[in-house]
Amino acid sequence: MSGPNLYRVLPWSNHEGGYVVYRHCFDDTKCSVEDGAAVHKTAVFMHEDAARDYCDYRNRLVDLNGSDALPPIGRA
Repeated sequence: MSGPNLYRVLPWSNHEGGYVVYRHCFDDTKCSVEDGAAVHKTAVFMHEDAARDYCDYRNRLVDLNGSDALPPIGRA
């Protein structure tokens, strides 16, 4: 799975608080979005804007590189 919706943001108040960025690589019919996000979470942010920025960054990597792998340090 790739494209602009690979990484998504979900309010995370029922766990650590804030917003979770997760890799959406699961079937919604087999588990809830909350359960899938808990297993595939990438990062948790206190502010929605920061979560959305990081989500957009990870999705841009997929668009630019065809992969969601993070670049080596210093080459972002």
